[in-house]
Amino acid sequence: MSGRSTGCQNDHVEWVATFLALALAVVMIMFGLAKVQRLPASLQIRDRLQVSAPIWTVWGALDLVAAGALTVGVFAIPGLAIAAALVFAITMVALLVLQLRAGDPPSFAVPVVLLIVAAALTAFLVASVTN
Repeated sequence: MSGRSTGCQNDHVEWVATFLALALAVVMIMFGLAKVQRLPASLQIRDRLQVSAPIWTVWGALDLVAAGALTVGVFAIPGLAIAAALVFAITMVALLVLQLRAGDPPSFAVPVVLLIVAAALTAFLVASVTN
């Protein structure tokens, strides 16, 4: 995104977009590695949500690919960053649906909803500084 902004306010928006994208990428990497490496806590979540092992592993790989796409995209290909943030938001919506189906308490939904908002905000901010 660097070099595309044309004013101080745009510079601030670009900085926030970059920071948010990188923070989101870190979260995506943590989630993806936990799933792919089959960490015990991740397996407990998988089992509680009744997700099959192959789907959980693919989901983790998708998290990792999206994290890489978000990181590369925020610095070089804004459309890629936007797509990656939206993919992550969609996977978080899927997680929210699975949590509701599993009967998880509403408090479990709070971090998921915050991540959905953060991903959507990231996509919006990246798009706003690239136009």
